[in-house]
Amino acid sequence: MRAAGLLVGLCLAATAWGADPTGADSSGVLHIRAGRAALAASNPALARAEFQAAVAGSLADEDRFAAWLGLGRAEVWLGHYRAALRALDEARRFAATTEDRHVAETASARALNALEYHQQAYALVAPFAAGDPAATLELARAATALGRSDEALHFTSALPAPDTATRTGMDLERVESQIDYELAPRAEAGYSLMHDSDHLTVSTYGLRALLPRAPGGATFGTWRVGAALSDISAPGQSDHLTEANLGDRVRIGARQHLDLQAGVGHVAGWDFFEGSFQWDDRLDDTASVFASAERLPIVTPTALASSLLYSTYSLGATLRPADHGMVVPVYFHQTFSDGNERDGGRLKLILTPFEIPASSALGADIELRAYRSTQPSAGTYFNPAHYHQEQLGLIGVHAFNPDWRMRVTAGIGSETVDGSSGRTWSALVTLTGRLAGNGRLELRLGHDSFASLAGGGSGYWSNGGSLTVGWPLDAGYSRAPRE
Repeated sequence: MRAAGLLVGLCLAATAWGADPTGADSSGVLHIRAGRAALAASNPALARAEFQAAVAGSLADEDRFAAWLGLGRAEVWLGHYRAALRALDEARRFAATTEDRHVAETASARALNALEYHQQAYALVAPFAAGDPAATLELARAATALGRSDEALHFTSALPAPDTATRTGMDLERVESQIDYELAPRAEAGYSLMHDSDHLTVSTYGLRALLPRAPGGATFGTWRVGAALSDISAPGQSDHLTEANLGDRVRIGARQHLDLQAGVGHVAGWDFFEGSFQWDDRLDDTASVFASAERLPIVTPTALASSLLYSTYSLGATLRPADHGMVVPVYFHQTFSDGNERDGGRLKLILTPFEIPASSALGADIELRAYRSTQPSAGTYFNPAHYHQEQLGLIGVHAFNPDWRMRVTAGIGSETVDGSSGRTWSALVTLTGRLAGNGRLELRLGHDSFASLAGGGSGYWSNGGSLTVGWPLDAGYSRAPRE
């Protein structure tokens, strides 16, 4: 009897000694280990299930941090960025050290960049990104998207050369190549061709040099010097248009950009001034405002023969009420050298692309445009008294690999010209990629049956395409000495 009592007592003591004094469930730790193994095996769906099981149990704070962090990383991998941010917020709550908190904040920045909340991502990692490859990667991604590549140079130069044997190293090498391209003196050459149903053909060859100034500081700018030669032909008519321009694009602080361009043109004994002004202020990740003004010739033989110029003044905003929803209202006023004036507006509702399998994304948009002219006319350029159009479109994006991407937009709609309506459709394919020697290429091919200044109305259409390539001018350009 005494032996039996002793045996029971030893069993109870052993149970008490083996119990976790924090009340944590050892199965939760096993789920964490299984989740990490699933991530290492590139199985984020299984990892998410394991980490979800872990956070549902009883865990010590340090294990709860690991479980929430793993869940956040799995959700990012699966493209569930809002769920990832919620999990990573919990991870930050249980972070025991500053280093743990920075790890969670870097993962949050990755999700924010994927959702295109670039200002929030930049602000989140900027305080600690120096010397941290993963945090620097997210800061550099945000900076290039925001037009602040020069600010990222300080952070990327503080790192050793990226180790391209790792995923972070490969991604850093790519974003650094983009920063190098934008900060290097470079040349860009382009060719464009347009042909429409009125047998108007415009082919243009262009060349420009871009000369960035010293990076960093409160402002940063890039000088641009360019020239273009256009051949313009229509039945029984032809012209040669020569243009030259000088411009500057300036980052002002963290939010604003200013783009100025002034130039001259010459055609058939007529010399004229042209130019443009563009300004934008990205108030935050959900709202921005912009304004622009430009003065250009109308590029048709009859309009050039009449020395016709037009100016366009625009004021607009971009509003983002939801992660994948954008509203872009624009008001514009146009004046023509023949005395005509137009008032109009555009409204674009955009469902930004959602990620789908096979490195692709799919979205949609609705676009409305309308204007009225004070002096409607015919013959010189398309100029009805009243015009409005509506279009419903699809947006498709596909990444062939990290360096080459294709974007396709296609839409159908209608337009009404002075009370007469007709069906229209449009399509545009854009291919962008990285060339050898850190060059860049953009190819665009499109069809549009909506009206333009060149022409419009029932049965009108235009086809067009362009090719632009660019390379750094100095093959030995170095981004900055590594620290």
